[in-house]
Amino acid sequence: MGYGAACWLVLASCVTGSANRAEAPPAATTLGHERPLRSDLSAQIEWLARSPLTRPGALDLACEVGGPEMVDLAARYLDDADVFAQAHAWRLVLDNPQPGESERLLQGLEHRNYYVRACAARVAGASPCANAATDRQLEQILAEDPDQATVEHAATSLARRHGEAGAERAWDILEQRGETWLACATTALTLRPDARFEEVYAALAQESDEDLAIVGSRALAALRGSSDEDAALQMHPARMTSEEFAEHWSAQRRQRTGLALSSWTALMQEASRSRVVVLGESHGSMYERGMQTSMLMELMANWDDTPVLICETPVRELQKVVEVAAIQLGCPVEVVENTEARRRSGHARDEEAKQNLLRRVTDEPQRRFVVIYGDGHRDSLVGHLRANGVPATGVSLIGFGGMRVAAWRAVDSLATRGLVFRYPDGTFYVPTNPLGASSGCPQIDAEIDRMARAGADDAATGTRSVAEGLARGRRAP
Repeated sequence: MGYGAACWLVLASCVTGSANRAEAPPAATTLGHERPLRSDLSAQIEWLARSPLTRPGALDLACEVGGPEMVDLAARYLDDADVFAQAHAWRLVLDNPQPGESERLLQGLEHRNYYVRACAARVAGASPCANAATDRQLEQILAEDPDQATVEHAATSLARRHGEAGAERAWDILEQRGETWLACATTALTLRPDARFEEVYAALAQESDEDLAIVGSRALAALRGSSDEDAALQMHPARMTSEEFAEHWSAQRRQRTGLALSSWTALMQEASRSRVVVLGESHGSMYERGMQTSMLMELMANWDDTPVLICETPVRELQKVVEVAAIQLGCPVEVVENTEARRRSGHARDEEAKQNLLRRVTDEPQRRFVVIYGDGHRDSLVGHLRANGVPATGVSLIGFGGMRVAAWRAVDSLATRGLVFRYPDGTFYVPTNPLGASSGCPQIDAEIDRMARAGADDAATGTRSVAEGLARGRRAP
């Protein structure tokens, strides 16, 4: 099927969906997500974990929700026959260590499931349960494990536990194993720079991968002093690696409070008053493509002028369906990033995108814009526009940084797809993807829908039923 045909299939599904949608009342009801985890949500996850068909997805969701109830649930499935259920159960237990559980950490490091080994190697560096036996097992992983990610985690954990001595030990073991394994020590070597590895840092600083160049130049600066640090800063003005940038914004989002159940009408009214609407996506979902196209069509109906669609340069091919739809609807399509041969850090890309987007918006003050970017960039782009006086609305379609869990807790249910949520700062969240899409367990959505249809609720606390909530606020294309 060509892009044009696929595009019009998406458009048709959007039009059909909009004809059948139900609206929530315009006034939003605040449902503060800070409240403790209550019965319906935990009971739903526990119920889903009982069946082998939905257990892997349920335990993946339990990892996201966290808390003592979910840790206790995961502990029941550490020996599950399904390798993915097993991996999620171990991940939740290892990420929440209890005093005196050093034996469990060792079991994780020795586990036959490499997902479990990788998780144990990752947490060992900061675990209160780690000891000398842990170090010996990390060294064995460095010497023998076939999985590159597990080896990298083991090297980093040794460096976190023992500083320069741990990094040197990891390097020595990997050097004996062979030159191809030395890259696994990169993070370990740069945690606490050592003069012995100055040549390694210098080579990293010249890498075409900007994330590696940043950590290399950072290590050189630490070794050589402030003057060289200034030079390194000039060489790599974006001082955060992609991983650090993602964690920075995730931490910002986790601090948000005051989630409110809103409506599609309220979202479109607020978005229509803005000059720029930024839709945060995960890049690979056709469900998101349908929602983006639906929003673009409705905004065009509300705006007097034709908006410009801004796509994300590195993933533009994945956004092609929406781009073709926009062109067929008469919208020009542009980008705000240059293309380069080198692999750039997420932070550097974000800096360029937000500066160029502001310049583009300022150059044509009467024009409206719809921006489709990775959800990790959404807050940064919207914040920069607002700080410069441009009315902008941010909409997440995937709920990074704790949004998904906040929504589940707000309605005490996993059945949030199609609802519309709003934070006091004007950020909207529209759960768009089936939960099975992220957990790799498609059966889980059918079971959640069945529970929602049953209208499960907690009458003792006066909780509005899931079925009523779906009827009041649902909007899915």
